[in-house]
Amino acid sequence: MKKALLITILLFSIFSFSQVDRRNSNRQYENPSRNNNKKVDFTEQTLNFFKEKIKVDSFQEAVIRNLLNDYEDNAKKISISEAADFEKKDQFLLLGENFKSELKKVLSEEQFLKYEDFMNKKKKK
Repeated sequence: MKKALLITILLFSIFSFSQVDRRNSNRQYENPSRNNNKKVDFTEQTLNFFKEKIKVDSFQEAVIRNLLNDYEDNAKKISISEAADFEKKDQFLLLGENFKSELKKVLSEEQFLKYEDFMNKKKKK
């Protein structure tokens, strides 16, 4: 009886040990199906939003592309700066307000209202 119990415990321990991923990394317990992290271009993704939801024309698209590129460059500069976190937060808020004011100049009132409505819904989530 003791031998049968010992053999079953040994088999269960072998089977459970064989299912563990033994790689030595911080990705050891990561689900492989989540590794579909494709690099998505921020500018193109945002432009697609403006084309589909806001219905911008080609001129507006070109201006918005430049605004987004400037926004992204400035955001990178702020994030790598040596400023304190609260100063960075203030700079990001100011950058966002500047982007919004420039965007308001480019879009019609109806388009800008659609944009604000979508952003408000996004903030509520």
